[in-house]
Amino acid sequence: GTKAQDLESHGSGIVRFRSHEPEELRVRRIGADVAITSLRARLAVELGGRIVRGTYRYTRVWAREDGRTWRVAGGQVGEVHTL
Repeated sequence: GTKAQDLESHGSGIVRFRSHEPEELRVRRIGADVAITSLRARLAVELGGRIVRGTYRYTRVWAREDGRTWRVAGGQVGEVHTL
C-alpha cells in the first residue's frame, strides 16, 4: 500500500501491534547521505480483530538532502519463512 494507506490503517486501529521483538538490525551506509537498514523481528499484529504472528524483515532506504534530517525514501516488509 501507499504511505497514506499505511498511516490510515494504524491511525484507525485496523492494525495494532501487540508485540514487536527485534532480533537483528543491520545498517549499511551508501555514501554520506544514503543508508540501508534491515531489521528482522518477531511480531504479533492484530488485523481487524484477528492476531497474526510471524517473523518479518523490514528493509528501509534512508536519505537526507543538504545535510537535513534523515527520511525514509523507500522500503518494504515481508514475512521470513524458515525451513
